[in-house]
Amino acid sequence: MKRRRPETGAASETSKPARRGTRVRRTAQGRASRERILEAAIAVITEHGFRASSVDTICRRAGIQKTAIYWHFGSKDGLLAALVERVAADWTDTIAIRAYAAGANPLHRLDQSFTAMREFLTTKPHLLRLLLTLTFEPIRVSAATRATLRRASAHAEQAIARGIEDTLGAPLPGLDFVPNLILAMLQAASVRMLIDPKGFDADRHFDDLRRLVVLAVGHSIREQLASVPHPAAVAASRDTAEPKRRAGAKRPGS
Repeated sequence: MKRRRPETGAASETSKPARRGTRVRRTAQGRASRERILEAAIAVITEHGFRASSVDTICRRAGIQKTAIYWHFGSKDGLLAALVERVAADWTDTIAIRAYAAGANPLHRLDQSFTAMREFLTTKPHLLRLLLTLTFEPIRVSAATRATLRRASAHAEQAIARGIEDTLGAPLPGLDFVPNLILAMLQAASVRMLIDPKGFDADRHFDDLRRLVVLAVGHSIREQLASVPHPAAVAASRDTAEPKRRAGAKRPGS
């Protein structure tokens, strides 16, 4: 029996685009499947909590096979890590885009940043509920997932600190607490919206947050300026030191 020779020439070249097209379709289908799982997981965990959200429930909501979760994320812990990274990146990217689009004026950037935070809070409350669920619900996760949670929190703090530094044009001492202040106020706003959505005064909350940040930055700038010697004081010190220097220079020859 003769062995079948591999295809060569035109037939082989024709099959290459077909294989590439298949890979592209599979990649697109994989991304779509991953996105459906993430969206379903956000909805289910927000409704029932992380511990009460089974992989089967998430799969049914996403309309995919159970094996897809393990294919994309490895485990339920891996899915949790991906959710945190997704929400944190969405939040920081949304705020950064609005802030930098406002131009170089520091107050304009600050106002646009808080506008973006408020819109995120009001238009995507399910994402903030997810973060609150993961924050307050006692869950057991792997060391790798815990590291992802810490990394996402640190990334949010660094993004806020970098935005402040870029806006001011230079780092200022004593502003380390500002990112934590902003995140704490947002967390408080999320809780208030969940407890009393009609009674929560978002305008006042974000006005207070803006006032606190402006006061903190202003205080840091004043401290920075106070540490720089005044030109008149520098000149007076120089005038006082010059006669002493001359007197000291004459002693060896006297």
